[in-house]
Amino acid sequence: METPFIARGGPGFGWGEWWNGKGLGLFPWPAPAVHDGAMSDARNPPLVACAGIVTLDHIFRVDSLPTAEGKYSATGHIEVGGGVAANAAVTVTQLGGAASFIGCVGDDRAGDDVLEQFAALGVATDSMQRVPNRETPISFVLVDRDGHRELVNYVSPDFFERANPVFARGIADADAVLVDCRWPLGSVHALEAAHSHNIPGVVDVDRPIDTNPDTATGRIMDLATHLVFSRDALVGTTNEYDLPAALAAAARRSTAWIAVTDGPHGVLWLEGDQIRHQPAFLVRAVDTLGAGDVFHGAFALALAEGSTEPEAVRFASAAAAKCTQPGGREGIPNRSMVNVLLNGIDGATDAEKRQT
Repeated sequence: METPFIARGGPGFGWGEWWNGKGLGLFPWPAPAVHDGAMSDARNPPLVACAGIVTLDHIFRVDSLPTAEGKYSATGHIEVGGGVAANAAVTVTQLGGAASFIGCVGDDRAGDDVLEQFAALGVATDSMQRVPNRETPISFVLVDRDGHRELVNYVSPDFFERANPVFARGIADADAVLVDCRWPLGSVHALEAAHSHNIPGVVDVDRPIDTNPDTATGRIMDLATHLVFSRDALVGTTNEYDLPAALAAAARRSTAWIAVTDGPHGVLWLEGDQIRHQPAFLVRAVDTLGAGDVFHGAFALALAEGSTEPEAVRFASAAAAKCTQPGGREGIPNRSMVNVLLNGIDGATDAEKRQT
């Protein structure tokens, strides 16, 4: 497959290759973002390979979400990269880890913008592909003054079918792999590579999936070491509305460690036959866009750093409190901001306050 544009970026460097029809030309890109706060090893931060979807998001701030047909005015607008696994990758770099992204963009200006933003944020893109004659996935997002949102996403119907999923095996030197379910075949290849390297394979399940073993998403369930569902995804996948019952149903289908995020109600997960609970940190939500993506990226990074699952859940819960900052990806916290919550300086959970 011809690749007219290859982006490369990561901690310590930022450059690109441009195919002009005659040859490759190098050009500098903006330097990676400076990471604030401690990390497990500043000289050799753990690497999380993230595979899935990346989008270009148009985020509009409004006083209230529309409830009827009509014309509405926005109070603000930004254009920023988005996407489930893509936001997780940016989260990893912002928290002091190293990240690579494995996915696809179209051969359009939106694809240029996505790749340039990755480079500026220190996310390596050596295993990305450019899909010819297709648009980069795009989202239009409305966020009201209370942080509630509505989102419309467009992906060309055959976008991922035109991509080569073997690229998703490019996880060399990774300490953990995170995938979403938007590019199922790519996720299967990434998880197979994680399995062969004996490293965690984390799946962000944000939509109901087909658990049939003969499907790609069924294969994802078989390969994952950690499955983290959103509430709606778990209920839709298991047809169980009671979350403990839904977790038990998912556990009958998969041998993975399984959890469910439930917004302000925190996180539930199975530990043997017991249900464990991590309460949410107490913050005033300003923008919940991408909070789930941040949780998954932080969770995968914590596992890559050697944390236990309960430790990783608490760390990820603090990171997901990014909903105190507006702007989707622009609100992703750095390590020191997360440490403020973890150290109980601000935003401790009700349960944690009762224990002190």
